[in-house]
Amino acid sequence: MVALAFPTSSSPGAIPGEGSGRLINVLAVKDGAEVRYVPAPGLDVVASPGFGAPRGGLLVDDALLLARADNLFALDAGFKLKRIGALPGSKPVTMARDNFAISAGGPHMVICGETGVFVVGPDANGVQGVQPYPNNTSSGASIGAPTSVAFQDGYFFFLYDDGELLATGTTATPTNTLDWSDQSYTKCESKPCKWLRVTASGGQIWAWGETSTEVYSDQGLQPFPYARAQVIPVGLLGPWCIAGFEDGWDGQQIFVAADGSVRQLNGYTPARISTRAVERAIEAAMSGDVLRACAYTFGGNAIWSLSGPDWTWEFNANTQAWHERASQGMDRWRAEASVLAFNRWFLGDVGNGDVLVLNPDNRS
Repeated sequence: MVALAFPTSSSPGAIPGEGSGRLINVLAVKDGAEVRYVPAPGLDVVASPGFGAPRGGLLVDDALLLARADNLFALDAGFKLKRIGALPGSKPVTMARDNFAISAGGPHMVICGETGVFVVGPDANGVQGVQPYPNNTSSGASIGAPTSVAFQDGYFFFLYDDGELLATGTTATPTNTLDWSDQSYTKCESKPCKWLRVTASGGQIWAWGETSTEVYSDQGLQPFPYARAQVIPVGLLGPWCIAGFEDGWDGQQIFVAADGSVRQLNGYTPARISTRAVERAIEAAMSGDVLRACAYTFGGNAIWSLSGPDWTWEFNANTQAWHERASQGMDRWRAEASVLAFNRWFLGDVGNGDVLVLNPDNRS
């Protein structure tokens, strides 16, 4: 009898007879020369805030901030959920915190989304909630409408679609402040394009545009503290199709490039890792705005997950192989927006907003 050959990377093919087979909710792992097939981890529901699909999350000391449509919640280690306040909008957000001392009322927590920039903290009456980002102390200027926020080395970085990259800090308070100098910015000008996302990874700040990516390193300069270290002539397809900068992920960033391929950074080199099947799925999505990437780890596997409206492909950074995910009653995996908190990976349910915890022992 001829042995049935199972693939080590999912390969569905485009037409009947093409491809070598699919791995759905299972992945191939290697122990030396031996290949084993391991079930993909399931999910436990630990809280139900409702209010639609997950928008993002951020661990701040003993609380996990979770954004849902028009609302912000906090979850503690015992899975007790509390509403913090109104957070207008329904699209994904970026969130960051600084190192401002708790004894002085810190840390500062910043959320950047489709309806503006917000801070989480007490209002004038001392009530904890969500407030608009404060105006510049000296000029009264607004922070404006950045695409995203990231934090590194004591600075909040805001990226604007015209390429402006602004860092917080003033002469009086150079780090861990919400205030900024009118001159504390640079312009991403390697190519004329729309700039989509800023991330902090590997001790550097990454500004992602549609046709180019610029990398900045801390040089202790004034008034803008960073200097451009590298230009990568590859752009980002959409603002939410990049992951690998999260706490708990010690690998390189992985993203969907403007040409519809998936790239894994090797230093400053964006190596192509996608198969034709993955690229066909990305092309069928029609728009980079609908793609959602996240990352998680389990059992020695580092998984980068990418979902479109009706599919989920996952890349195992350890084995460099792909597999697929699908939840019951859906063509895609129901989870996205991963955050490591309390030594566990938390995600959100795209259908009802439930708070999910990754559980390798759960098969559902």
